[in-house]
Amino acid sequence: MLLFHFVVVMAIVAVTATIARASTCAVQDSSKRDCGYGGIDQSSCESKGCCWAPAGQNSVTPWCYYSEASSTGYTLVDVEQTDCGFTGYLNLNSGGTSSFGPDLTKLKLEVMYEAKETVRIKVSDANSVRWEVPQSVINRKTCVSRPSVVDYSVSYTANPFTFEVMRHDGVSLFKTTTPFVFKDQYIELQTEISPSAKTFGIGESTRTNHALKTGQTYTLWAADIPALSMNDNLYGSFPYYLQMLNGKAHGAMLVNSNGMDVRLESNTLTFKAIGAGFDVGSDAQQGMSRFCHLVNQQKKSNCKRRTFRTRRLIAREPRNSKPIGWARVVVPQGNTVQAAG
Repeated sequence: MLLFHFVVVMAIVAVTATIARASTCAVQDSSKRDCGYGGIDQSSCESKGCCWAPAGQNSVTPWCYYSEASSTGYTLVDVEQTDCGFTGYLNLNSGGTSSFGPDLTKLKLEVMYEAKETVRIKVSDANSVRWEVPQSVINRKTCVSRPSVVDYSVSYTANPFTFEVMRHDGVSLFKTTTPFVFKDQYIELQTEISPSAKTFGIGESTRTNHALKTGQTYTLWAADIPALSMNDNLYGSFPYYLQMLNGKAHGAMLVNSNGMDVRLESNTLTFKAIGAGFDVGSDAQQGMSRFCHLVNQQKKSNCKRRTFRTRRLIAREPRNSKPIGWARVVVPQGNTVQAAG
């Protein structure tokens, strides 16, 4: 009788676990985040606490992916106003995730209204100094005061922490709807995008199409390969994209000297990097001009020309260094441009 009771209890536990896994693994293909690696099998995937669902040969949908509950996210606390914006701290919810190492337990958030059309959102390790692109390579200005008038709004949800930067005409420039991942050597942040948007950039590589194709992963890793070779990474790494939507443009730049993947879907764009930074511009001319002034190490007059030279960000990280995450967002001046294929 005791043996029968034990078997029944074990059976109930097994059924409950199966139902729980099925519910947390019910993720839409477009929202699945890769948890595996090339050649991973089901047992290895599930041993990492991830979900397994074969999607067919050569499918762009990952077979091994995170469950809905695997990204516990952070809670924003201790928000304080500053002369330039506001700051706060992000405490990890629950135990986080185990893939690629443990999540950092405490982060520092800094929101800086740098100019009428620019806001910078910086997320970094609250407990230690981490690697970031040197000031000698990217000469970033220090925000000292908040402008009296801005062309955007910044909103957030405290738990789990997500944020949105919206232009005053109601267009969302950068919107996180799922908790981000911040580990010692891995950062993942996803922004929601319009299915109608055309996306350009994410270089440097050779390809025949201008607009980026959805359902693709674009890898940035400077390889110093001549431009005669198609579909290969070239001399530099430029983690910048430009999006066209309803005749206006905005962009985002990830200031990062390390290798990264950028996954583009019809309604999301996901950065997976060691070290992170975002620079979103909502006007084509202003966005490219600000991008040029940020990375250009030659004459600033080059930014007025059709082309310009930059000191490229080499996609390699110094030994024993650690990543830093930060974001900069630029909003439009009202100019319009025509989208191209």
